[in-house]
Amino acid sequence: MSTLQSFLNSLLGQFMIGGTTVSGISYFSKNFSTLAASIIGGVPIGLPSALFIDDKNVLSYLQNLSVMTFILFFVTTMSFVIMKYEKYDKYKTISISLGTWVALSIFYYIPFHLTGFPKDLTLYWEAGYKYLDHFLHNKLHILI
Repeated sequence: MSTLQSFLNSLLGQFMIGGTTVSGISYFSKNFSTLAASIIGGVPIGLPSALFIDDKNVLSYLQNLSVMTFILFFVTTMSFVIMKYEKYDKYKTISISLGTWVALSIFYYIPFHLTGFPKDLTLYWEAGYKYLDHFLHNKLHILI
């Protein structure tokens, strides 16, 4: 393992990556634009974090990360809608959104991991992949 890999796998290295991301969002929003800040905020920290997961667990991690990313997308969109149309301030909006994220995360975790049902979402992913593959090969050429 190289010196860089060792550093990135250390708690200090991981903390520095997270801190740089958060401070980068603040810096870019104040000095450039909210678009630039949102690009930094949208950096998929879950993907590079897969490097810190044991090889035997990476596939399961990425599968669960996909579900959690969908939940994050839903909650982020909900935040936008609440602020824009309900006119809530950012503190109330973020509180509601984070509460919703926690609730949905618990709702996902308990039935799927504590009860073991289903133990593996692979069947669902494979069905989705087959549909996407069919669409790309059979229907996409019609759109082009």
